[in-house]
Parts: sequence; C-alpha cells; structure tokens
Amino acid sequence: MSVHMAYEVRVLRGAGWRVEGIFDDETIAVAAAKKVEGRADRSPVVVIQEVYDAARNHLKSRSIYRSGGDLSAHSTSMVLPFPKAAAPRPSAIYKPTRRPPRAASSKTSAEIWPWLALLIGGFVMIVFLLMYI
Repeated sequence: MSVHMAYEVRVLRGAGWRVEGIFDDETIAVAAAKKVEGRADRSPVVVIQEVYDAARNHLKSRSIYRSGGDLSAHSTSMVLPFPKAAAPRPSAIYKPTRRPPRAASSKTSAEIWPWLALLIGGFVMIVFLLMYI
C-alpha cells in the first residue's frame, strides 16, 4: 500500500487560489503559511493536507489551517479541481514487442574468402610500397 501525504500552502490571488508551496511536514507548511500571511497584501492563506492512495487511485484533501482573514468575503470556491483519471488496467500497459529473429546470412563463407584475400593482399602491397618509397 503506497500512501503519499503532502501539504499545500495556497494563497487567494485575484479570482483563484495559487499554490505558494508544497511541503512534506505539517509544521513547516503552517509556518510558511503564517509567513505568507504576514505580508503586506493580507491575502487569505490556507494549508491543505492531501493524502493520495496509489493503490486505490484516491485523493483525499482537508484544510488544516486557515488564515485569520475573512475567507467568506471572497466569492471563489476553496476547492481546486483535481483531475479524476481511472487507473490504467494491466492489459492497457504498453509492452514492447520482441523483434523477430534474424535470418541467416545469404552469403556463405565460400563467397567471402576471395574478397577477404583481395583486401589483405591490397593492404600488404600498400605496406611494401610505403616501405620502399
């Protein structure tokens, strides 16, 4: 069972919530939210705990900290949409196809020997020419 937990610090900017930071520890996330809350613009701040269960492909969110600002005065919703996607089925997972075995070479060793002898003979002749020039 694989469960992942994260804490998001969200700030209300204009018409929507902007993620200011993502943390693994609740105390650090709340401290960051209080630091953001102390800014001059006094925007509402929320810390959301998100628990994702990978085995069930389920996400659970809850608010663990809200700033002292009036959140109800803003007309936007607190919930950010999270895309719901079905878990991939095991049969739908990509499996690479195997290559077919290589066919035997069309050339036999009897056809290769004359060419090999010609190549080696040419190399030997070039070496002798370079030695005596």
